[in-house]
Amino acid sequence: MASLPGVRPLSCPMRIFFYCLFFFFGLQGSLWAAEPLRLDFPRKMPIQKHLEYFVDAGNSIDIDRVASSEGDALFSSIGKKKGFGYSRSTFWFRFSATNPTMRNISWYLEHVYPVIDEIDFYIPGSSGWKIFQSGDFRPFSTRPVNFRTSVFPVEQPPGTQTFYIRIKSNGSIAIPFVAWTASAFESYIHSDNAFHWIYYGIMLSTILYNLFIFLSVREISYLYLIAFIMGSSVFTMAHSGMAFQYLWPDFCRWANACHPFFGFIGLTASVQFTRSFLATRETYPGFDRVLSVFFIFGLFLIFAPFWLEYHYTTQSMAIYGTLGALTMIYGGVVLFFRGVRQSRFFLLAWTSWVLSVFLMFMKSFGFLPSNLITDSGVQVGTGLLVIFFSFGLADKINTMQRERKRALEEVRQSEKRYRLLAENVKDVIWTIDLETMKYTYLTPSVASFRGFTCEEAMSLSMAETLTPDSQKRVKETVRKELETDRLEASDPNRSRTIELEYYHQNGSTVWAEVTTTFFRDENGKPIGITGVTRDITERRRAEAERKRLEIQLQQSQKMEAIGTLAGGIAHDFNNILSAIMGNIEISLAGLAGDSKLAVRLRRVLDACERAKDLVLQILMFSRRSEQTRKPVYMNYIVKEVLKLIRASLPSTIKIKQDITPDKKIVLSDSIHIHQVVMNLCSNAADAMRESGGVLGIRLDSIVLNREEAEKYHRLSPGDYIRLTVTDTGYGMDPAVMERIFDPFYTTKEQGKGTGMGLSLVHGIVTKMGGAVHVTSRPEKGSVFQVFFPKAGEDLIADEEKTEDIPSGNEHILFVDDEINIVDMAQEMLSGMGYLVTSTASSRDAQSIFEKQPEAFDLVITDQTMPDLTGMNLAKAMLRTRSDIPIILCTGFADLIDPEMLKSIGIRELVLKPYSRISMARLIRRVLEPAGK
Repeated sequence: MASLPGVRPLSCPMRIFFYCLFFFFGLQGSLWAAEPLRLDFPRKMPIQKHLEYFVDAGNSIDIDRVASSEGDALFSSIGKKKGFGYSRSTFWFRFSATNPTMRNISWYLEHVYPVIDEIDFYIPGSSGWKIFQSGDFRPFSTRPVNFRTSVFPVEQPPGTQTFYIRIKSNGSIAIPFVAWTASAFESYIHSDNAFHWIYYGIMLSTILYNLFIFLSVREISYLYLIAFIMGSSVFTMAHSGMAFQYLWPDFCRWANACHPFFGFIGLTASVQFTRSFLATRETYPGFDRVLSVFFIFGLFLIFAPFWLEYHYTTQSMAIYGTLGALTMIYGGVVLFFRGVRQSRFFLLAWTSWVLSVFLMFMKSFGFLPSNLITDSGVQVGTGLLVIFFSFGLADKINTMQRERKRALEEVRQSEKRYRLLAENVKDVIWTIDLETMKYTYLTPSVASFRGFTCEEAMSLSMAETLTPDSQKRVKETVRKELETDRLEASDPNRSRTIELEYYHQNGSTVWAEVTTTFFRDENGKPIGITGVTRDITERRRAEAERKRLEIQLQQSQKMEAIGTLAGGIAHDFNNILSAIMGNIEISLAGLAGDSKLAVRLRRVLDACERAKDLVLQILMFSRRSEQTRKPVYMNYIVKEVLKLIRASLPSTIKIKQDITPDKKIVLSDSIHIHQVVMNLCSNAADAMRESGGVLGIRLDSIVLNREEAEKYHRLSPGDYIRLTVTDTGYGMDPAVMERIFDPFYTTKEQGKGTGMGLSLVHGIVTKMGGAVHVTSRPEKGSVFQVFFPKAGEDLIADEEKTEDIPSGNEHILFVDDEINIVDMAQEMLSGMGYLVTSTASSRDAQSIFEKQPEAFDLVITDQTMPDLTGMNLAKAMLRTRSDIPIILCTGFADLIDPEMLKSIGIRELVLKPYSRISMARLIRRVLEPAGK
């Protein structure tokens, strides 16, 4: 007997040893041989327990050697083996079948696992072995039975026959052999085909259904699901043998490669579907990154069947599918506990599919037998997965639609709230087209702000909306913002706030604070401006009032400082005037009244009186105090103002005056009357400064009856002095005339007027009980008529009655630190008949008085002196003699309280400079009540 291939010739002792070994195993084979298959089974019968197997690791033994007595000893019982997993060896199987009848029996042997490369079935016959070949390494047409799996027909005579099966495959070596009766198998073919075509019909319908939904809603999850269904459907079709039977029966290599190829497509698509369906990028970012890695590996493995052996690709697919499925189930569980709604359908789908795939892989690796569950479980699991995923996607779309409806409702409510806010807010919200610079949207609040309706305001151009200065400001701001926008570092969301002046429908203007920002197209290019306009007219007025008050405060502080300075100057100046006026009056007392020297000295005395009034006016002006009203000649003041203003007028303006000769006396202050006349004449001159004209001034007396008085601002009927100032300038319209007496209102250019002149005129005249009446027309000039209440006929303005100077013989103590005043007073009082003791030192005066207090009838003392002030000196003297009369002199009386003087005991206060007659009268008024 020839030796087996690959076995070296043995020595004699070794040969005897192996003969004994073969005999032992042959004995065992006979003892442990599987019992034959009886062909009297009803429909079908798994033949695993009847099988024996032998593994040809060298792939070199043929049927003759396997079926010989040498090969007989190599077979072993299959036992409980379910399969052999992946192997490159050749597997031989044998079994015996017994026909217990007396006739031939037709039956079929099916290898249920379709993805086998090569399978040969050997039937013994009288003329040798009858061989049937199958497997997807051979064209489908070579198969003895047109069925998706390998099926071999057998016509067995009565008795027992031994059959051999050879299997070689790069895939899993499975042993799901089933014996069928002829009638049962023919019925099974029809039911099996119906089952598979129904399944694939459902898959095709599902693909078309999901494709239609994808085209409708454009949800990418449907596209991934379609790819998964297509990949897994073709994979199961190839795995079941249907693809090889019906799609590519003659393409053996593709029949092998398509199985893992479409498996990888389905698995990779399932990874992307999971990411999209569960929105893992938002719901579980870490899990999403893991799935991204799986997806990249899947893309790489899809093309592995074309360059990698089937043996490795199928194992890679099994590992990739198992790990991927477990990973996706893990992520689904985590998201389920996080409350993600879609994870419920996801877990149901993947759990059923993973279970079926797990059973398939367990069968492929030989851990489970081939049966209906392990063979068709993938189709069932895939079908359930597709159904659950379809339900899940439908639920997701419904959820999205509900969320979209809720979002739309929220948008409607938000828009409703926005419209309610926009239509009721006081601020104006608007948008402007950047090219036309016209409004494209305005809130209704524009009506309360500018008086226009939305439609009216939107139809106006920029020139009709903004004042010229505001137009320039807007154009400059837009230009700068567009330049800034070209810079890469600029903030696209920046805003600008400016203040603009708008035209109102009634012809006036209103101020607004405007906050703006660009709105842009999808490329970020500015296409318009949106903004909020807030009415700040009242705020501007308040700011103007605040500035006016600040100016008043500054003026008050300035006046306070001037008052302090004026007080010091007035004291010294009054001392000088006192000495001058006293000596002049002494000189006049010794001269004839009509002498030239007396006339000249009286002129000097008049000048001193004017200087005295000037100092008094400076003090009163700096204190802003109420000035004493006394009779004032209007004739004299008007003429004096005309002399002052004539020098400042251009030659193109002529002055025409008409002052009636009668005396026009009013009770006022000469300074106030001067201000009234000067302001009216200045305004009239300013109105004609460019074009020239005639400045007319008329001063006359008028008697107003009741009707006329009512016409002029409801004056009381009576006698009035009327001052009329006219000009031939540009005049005023009614809108300007309504505001000419408002503080700070001016029509002059900035920096050329304060807006206070006419307001001051109106205040002075009204306070006097008079009125100002204005008439004017544009380009025709203006007429101002001022009515002053006329003073009584018994009043004589600005003059004193002459009478004799009173005299006396009392003893007077006179004290002043100015030696000139001391000398003047010594001579003046002595000339009145008094005995005078005078000194320039307050300390000496105190000493003189304390030595002989009863020797003096009167003390006249200055207030401001070194060592002792006049008040302190008076206090010391009154302590010595409480009834001594004291007159206090001062050049600045602001710091002296009359009530305090009375409490000390000082009888009178006299302001320097004083006249000779006023001092004489004051001395007699102080001394006479005392009976002196």
